[in-house]
Amino acid sequence: MDRYEIVGVLGKGSYGIVHKCKDRNTGEIVAVKKFIAGNDGKQVKKTFQREVTLLQVCEVVGRTVVLKPTRMTS
Repeated sequence: MDRYEIVGVLGKGSYGIVHKCKDRNTGEIVAVKKFIAGNDGKQVKKTFQREVTLLQVCEVVGRTVVLKPTRMTS
């Protein structure tokens, strides 16, 4: 997190906090999600993996993530 300066909090959830940050190298404003390890580390890891998988199917236009409909398989 040395690269980013925390400007504020965008949201909080069961497994983490999304911070509004400024990239110290570029000055760009970004969102950084920080996961909070709780009592159930396996559940946090599973949630993190699910979010990464979902982001991989998103279309990225410039610096904007565009969510696309997709079918989830179990």
